[in-house]
Amino acid sequence: TKKPPKRKVKGYKGKRKNKRDFEVLEFPLNPIKLEDIMQELERLLKEVKRFYLSDWVKGGDLPAKFLALLHYFNEGKVELKQREPFGDIEVLSLGTAGKP
Repeated sequence: TKKPPKRKVKGYKGKRKNKRDFEVLEFPLNPIKLEDIMQELERLLKEVKRFYLSDWVKGGDLPAKFLALLHYFNEGKVELKQREPFGDIEVLSLGTAGKP
């Protein structure tokens, strides 16, 4: 299998001796297609009518999945509820997923 490309980021580990004391750190890129996340959300909403964001993102990709949820919320396909600040987000299907 082919390894994913890496993104180089300037950063530092531990204490710096001066402001210019940086190392180049490399982090693997994991490209995510938003279309794939949207299709995953579409399938999930057809199977269940209510779920929690934390349960859905256990496999990773939190930013992309959260963006997909915000898009569906804006389209009126889901309702999002959060009972307390920084609490889990409950996702409720409004039954319009899959409809134009």
